[in-house]
Amino acid sequence: MTVLHEGGQMVPAEQRIVVEPDVDGDSSFANHKVIVPEVATRIHNGKTRNIPLEVLWTRKSAEYTPLASHISTIKRDHTWQVNTLLINVKASKAGISKAKSNKPLDKSNRGSSVWAQPVTIVQGDAVGKAWMGANSGHSTKSKVVSCPSPIYAEVMDEFGLTGVANYSVLISPWWISLLMHDFDDWRQDHLAILDYNFFLEYNLDQATGAQFLSLLGKDMAAIWDMPELSDELQICRSHMLCSMAFFDLKRRHESDFLNQDTDGRTVCIHKDRDIWRDFKALDSAGYSHYLSYALGAPGRDDMMLAGLVNDWIDLGPDLRYQQCNQSVFVLTRGSLKMHDLTQCYERTVWMLNASFDSEERRVGCNGIVGTCVWQLGNHRHDLWRYYSLAYDNCSVAQQLDLYEIANLADCYASDFTPRTLSDAKVISIPRQDYSCHVRVDNVEHKGSIMLHTTVCNAVKSELIPASVINYQIILPLLLRTGQIDEAAFLSYMDHHYCNHVADIMRSGHADGFSHAYAPAIAALVMEGWWPGIYFAIGIGSLIKAQPDRIANDRPH
Repeated sequence: MTVLHEGGQMVPAEQRIVVEPDVDGDSSFANHKVIVPEVATRIHNGKTRNIPLEVLWTRKSAEYTPLASHISTIKRDHTWQVNTLLINVKASKAGISKAKSNKPLDKSNRGSSVWAQPVTIVQGDAVGKAWMGANSGHSTKSKVVSCPSPIYAEVMDEFGLTGVANYSVLISPWWISLLMHDFDDWRQDHLAILDYNFFLEYNLDQATGAQFLSLLGKDMAAIWDMPELSDELQICRSHMLCSMAFFDLKRRHESDFLNQDTDGRTVCIHKDRDIWRDFKALDSAGYSHYLSYALGAPGRDDMMLAGLVNDWIDLGPDLRYQQCNQSVFVLTRGSLKMHDLTQCYERTVWMLNASFDSEERRVGCNGIVGTCVWQLGNHRHDLWRYYSLAYDNCSVAQQLDLYEIANLADCYASDFTPRTLSDAKVISIPRQDYSCHVRVDNVEHKGSIMLHTTVCNAVKSELIPASVINYQIILPLLLRTGQIDEAAFLSYMDHHYCNHVADIMRSGHADGFSHAYAPAIAALVMEGWWPGIYFAIGIGSLIKAQPDRIANDRPH
């Protein structure tokens, strides 16, 4: 029996975290000398499945709706017209272009809104050690692939999902968008279709402009051109056009630098907090939901946070491909010193607490936590390998005060100087015993842990299957408490990867993405941030911070 708590209280972090015995501090990275394949290759055993990127369909729950009728009409008589709305983001593009053209640390750069500089590290720090196990220069981050798993195919068929939904990067519109719950009817499906454009643009670089995937583009444009849309949906469509124009400009900018080598050590630094925040808000996936976000700074913070949580798991790859808007590097001013990273992680969680604790920010929070779940199943990011390399850093995060509530302006001055909170509100987290049972390498692990009451109740009511809790919470805990080793952990996570995606998709669609489902998902995700799981993932991702080429992680 594995007992993970005593007397109803959590065991202190120093007792829960067990570092692997007889292993020195450097070896968690240095010992990984075998070249590891890309994550999608590992989880599918090298199998692939080519599926057309089809968008002219509706899921079963949206049959016999105006949207379904519109798509049926498109199939019969396909006429379309695309209007491209260009927005003025030339200043940001020019600033980033100048930053990439100038030599790092050129003093003249500091008058700009954005500049490039080398990262700052301390020799012997955990961050520096990450670069020791560089996988012989090979990245394990995958490009866009479909999921050939029969279990996933069953879920797709059960709920009438097909075409683009077979590509795990594109499950976001058919899970995150529905989780956000702006509307209670088919209009939510229309928003999901609007969100296609973000994920195609961001991952394929071919959703707009001269490189448009012509047939797919015509289909999407025809869906957009739905007659008699409500004023709200027309506004949402206009907002998404702004987002597409932004990404078209950003990708064109990256294409200008495609042949430029990176050193894996250079970052872009932004000058002004609020300008950067709004830039990051556009750089995230929520613009079609803009009307549903909280008014003012809180809503724009939430849009930014959806990008910030994604940047935490991509520290190394973003250094490798010299991403121009990596939030963590902006907030640490280019420092990868452990002190500065922990300070940034602490403030990230404070901001997440503020969103999680506010009913007014419900839609924004759902977008943030949905992003965190998407990361675990998009067949692209290799999160659990990162975690297996740096799980001992959870103990560092657990020494922080991760339960205070603050917004961006509370956490950072306008020049990004970190602020200390005074008399901050502390989030209240009701927890109760959660009994767990999982088999790893034919060994039974049974026990209990304290989890958010909302999560416990969701499992009891079968809103969320226990397998999801095992995957996101229990297996990471077993690794960091020394009850399984890295090899057993990664083998389990790879083997259950597609099952987890199927479980997540089925749970949401079977429930109809009710107002009870989203809070349970949010509480589950936060139970990953509070113990430092995402901090460990970020540190482990630094194994990818190696030389490559700008934006080489996607097709152009």
